[in-house]
Amino acid sequence: MRKGVLHPTLLLQRLTKRRARIMGLDIGDRYVGIAVSDDGNRVANGLPTIQRKVERVEIPRRPGERRPLRNRKIETVRADLERLVRKYRVAAIVAGLPDYVDRRPSEQSKRTCRFVEEMAEGKGILSMIPVYWQHELYSSAVARDQLRERGFRDFEAKKELIDQMAACRILQSFLNKYGDGIGI
Repeated sequence: MRKGVLHPTLLLQRLTKRRARIMGLDIGDRYVGIAVSDDGNRVANGLPTIQRKVERVEIPRRPGERRPLRNRKIETVRADLERLVRKYRVAAIVAGLPDYVDRRPSEQSKRTCRFVEEMAEGKGILSMIPVYWQHELYSSAVARDQLRERGFRDFEAKKELIDQMAACRILQSFLNKYGDGIGI
């Protein structure tokens, strides 16, 4: 993945003419929330999340406790993303950058940048796709609040859904800001 060089408005115009899509990512330590735009680049739609960490099944779980986590191989995560990029004809990626309110980089935004750099390594399709950064603040918290309003209570069990909703919010914000998105 390389830094986007076209102005986002021009990018959206060109991609819409080509019927290419944009992918939105909410990059967390355990999951990557994913959204993809429609063909007209107006509406963000959620896709299943990709796990970055999985439970260590070789360790027995004690009652009431979770198993320790282990990282999935970066090549596996990259292959999952590349499969989605091909399937949905993605030509650009928008990644959420969770900086502080005053735009200083947070620890999570540093980890997010490292993840994007790792995805760009190698010769795969991800190394050729431009990445645009979208400032995001509290996208997961807003998604959690939306689930709470809908009656959900067990948020740990809904973490994948929260990350998917956060990715939709990140991508939809980008589409609304630079295109003619219809809003959230």
